[in-house]
Amino acid sequence: ATLLALLWARIPFFRERNIRAFSYASPCSVCPKLSNAPFTKRHITSVVFGDDIVSRLGLVTFREMQSDIMALDMSVNGTDGSSMPVMQPLEGEAKMHCAGRVWWLESEEYKPHPIVEIDPVKE
Repeated sequence: ATLLALLWARIPFFRERNIRAFSYASPCSVCPKLSNAPFTKRHITSVVFGDDIVSRLGLVTFREMQSDIMALDMSVNGTDGSSMPVMQPLEGEAKMHCAGRVWWLESEEYKPHPIVEIDPVKE
């Protein structure tokens, strides 16, 4: 919904209608620059509930988690990792973020505030 709304917002037919998208539990789908762009903030409002993994998990985050799990497995099993397949990073890999204005609901990180607006790039 986020990417479709951003695409539609550039088309005159939809631009006349001031298209907006409200994205609930949306995945990280845009780069940091696009996430904080005024155009994106004008058209997209993202809502994240609590510690929802969908809104926190992107390719880079997944790779970091995968690496941590492999390291934990190696330390538990006493191996040096030489038999593990080596994963090569993708070229131009960038961390993805939620788009536009991002509202976080019921997060342990922001207690006692039930709702806060955050900067997804800094969080």
